[in-house]
Amino acid sequence: MAAAAMSSRMPGLMLVLSIFFTFMLQEHLFSLAEEQGDTMKQMAAELDGHYENQTLTRVAFGSCNKQWRTNVLWDNIVDFHPQAYLWLGDAVYVKEKEGDNDANLRRAYSRQLKNKGYQRLLSSGAIIEGVYDDHDMSTNDGHKVNYTPQRQSAYLDFLGHVSEDSPRRSRLGLFSAHVFGEPPRQVKVIFLDVRSLSDEPAIVVPECVANLLWPVKPYLLALTRWAAVLLGITGRFHGDMLGTEQWSWLEAQLAGSEASFHVLVSTVQVLSVNPIAEGWGHYPAAQSRLLALLRKHRPRGLVILSGDVHFAELLVTQPPSEGMREEEKEGKKEALEVTSSGMTHTCFATTMGTCEMAVDRYDRHRLTPCSFFGGLNYGTIELDWEQQEAWVRVRNKRGEAVLQTFRRLDGSSPGAYLGEPWSINENNDLSFFIFAFLCVVSLASGVLWVFRWLLKRHCSKDEGRDRKIGQAKKEA
Repeated sequence: MAAAAMSSRMPGLMLVLSIFFTFMLQEHLFSLAEEQGDTMKQMAAELDGHYENQTLTRVAFGSCNKQWRTNVLWDNIVDFHPQAYLWLGDAVYVKEKEGDNDANLRRAYSRQLKNKGYQRLLSSGAIIEGVYDDHDMSTNDGHKVNYTPQRQSAYLDFLGHVSEDSPRRSRLGLFSAHVFGEPPRQVKVIFLDVRSLSDEPAIVVPECVANLLWPVKPYLLALTRWAAVLLGITGRFHGDMLGTEQWSWLEAQLAGSEASFHVLVSTVQVLSVNPIAEGWGHYPAAQSRLLALLRKHRPRGLVILSGDVHFAELLVTQPPSEGMREEEKEGKKEALEVTSSGMTHTCFATTMGTCEMAVDRYDRHRLTPCSFFGGLNYGTIELDWEQQEAWVRVRNKRGEAVLQTFRRLDGSSPGAYLGEPWSINENNDLSFFIFAFLCVVSLASGVLWVFRWLLKRHCSKDEGRDRKIGQAKKEA
């Protein structure tokens, strides 16, 4: 009877325990959610620059600046009277033949700081902010395996105003957020670091091979990226660009923002389908995650700025197949991403026509087929708070606008449409033809360079032997 009584009580006891543990689990999850919310608010509050008395009306930006070359753009930039200047990456270059080391990087920064045109910008009082890309990180196509705290510190020293006790000094990565002005005339600039924490690409070229063939290294790396796309490897690749901490930080910055105009800086292109160039398209999982995050929070007046590719371009996402609302149709007329790259050099002048061929061929991501520019360029943002509008423009070496896009500052249409990114995975006969052509050119260039190196080495040995023989004859 005792056993029967016990068994009759078991269902009730199990029900009570089930309710108790369910309640405790809910409390725990609620507590975790509160903690996560507090963390997000704290991260959003941790701005790296808050210029509350600086209502922005004029901003300039640029990328890809070889410090040993003449930069004819600085006078135009200074005459624009920007309140802030944004580096979109590659503020300096370390020559491959000089070696990938911190001393050469600091020498490159020092030379740029002595540039007379850049000194004019520094003395104008403009706020200088930015983030490094691969060349000012000291390694062409660099990733987290190339990161060192010394290189991060060198870049912050180059900016010239980051204190020694700034959180940016101890943070792993150069991502940062800056707010100018107060609502409703507030601008937020978010810099993403796509180098310090990014995974290596789908196909990795061994460092020893890339360094051995340093004169053709850019072509070798470009062909490797292209091969990954053509072979379908990129489509299955799940590499990351930002790292866990930076993703959480980015969401916090977007979720907690009261700004009317948002600038998101990625040193490499976000929306491009060009398989030759680096970009988020080679990291499709990360690219989709970024666009989903932007759609979730819909930052007002958003424009993405990018560099790296040595030409300028206006980029968009793909529109929905049907059922587009009127405001979305208006947004489709504006570019989501503006690329300004090539302050001292452009790929149109240095790649024997292959750059023009690729730019002309891969245009699905472009606002219009002609929304690109192959000359030296920089960018400007002009904000008119009275008229509630902003213009983002790419300008040539004469200061003339060659590309432009528009935003409303009151949150109404037009804004750029936030759709799905175009896929970089594209196989066709023309792609294979161009790929094969570049392979032949790169292989021939590599063979010629190795032959030249061997010949030079052989001749230097002969000269050394002749000197020794001559010295011996003199002594005799």
